Amino acid sequence: MNAEDTKEILQLLANGIDYETGELLAKDNILNRGDVVRALLIAIEGVDLLLRRQRKTKVMPENVGKKWTEEDDEMLVKHFDSGSDVGVLAKLFDRTKGAISARLVKLGKINYRADAFVLESKNRDSH
Repeated sequence: MNAEDTKEILQLLANGIDYETGELLAKDNILNRGDVVRALLIAIEGVDLLLRRQRKTKVMPENVGKKWTEEDDEMLVKHFDSGSDVGVLAKLFDRTKGAISARLVKLGKINYRADAFVLESKNRDSH
């Protein structure tokens, strides 16, 4: 069972509906108790959080959170010095633009993370 199916079942139960038959649950069914319904709603929020994290993970570059190596740093400096902008570097290193700009600050190539985006904008405007 996946998270979407789990959420759907929890929503049906929280609304007092039998997920197998689609019929309303009996009023005296334990799933209709206020504390149980609140617990189901909290569980739905948890599943929603899981789904958001899964979607975010799918769209994040492969190297997010991975440690930079000396070789990575050398290649980053080389490409930056040759005029590659943050967008190109992000794709090349499979990292976010924010990670690239933060690394350029750490390596002393720019003073502030925003500087990388100003340079990117200037490169775009000049073409």
